[in-house]
Amino acid sequence: MRHDWSKLKKDKKFRVAGAVCLLLVFILGYFLFIKGRNDNKKPELALPKIATYQVKRADMKRHIVLSGHTTADATIVLAPKYNGHVKSVNVQLGDQVAEGDILLAQDT
Repeated sequence: MRHDWSKLKKDKKFRVAGAVCLLLVFILGYFLFIKGRNDNKKPELALPKIATYQVKRADMKRHIVLSGHTTADATIVLAPKYNGHVKSVNVQLGDQVAEGDILLAQDT
């Protein structure tokens, strides 16, 4: 009996070794056949996309968004010397004025 048992062990070892060898052959064949076939192809080079524009002479436009607070250099209280009604206002809001300009006319 002992002799038959060792024969079965040897047969089992040979079967496992054969299965491992067969698996290695399949894996090696896959890499050589499939990968080798893909390596023979020349890689396709992707061409860069190019856009062209015609340049024209034009004014440059700038758009700047700012936020802030403006203050006047001086504050002047405007009060007429005499009582009466305003006949005309000679300036508009935002106009630049200089010293001596007549801002309004009064009906005294």
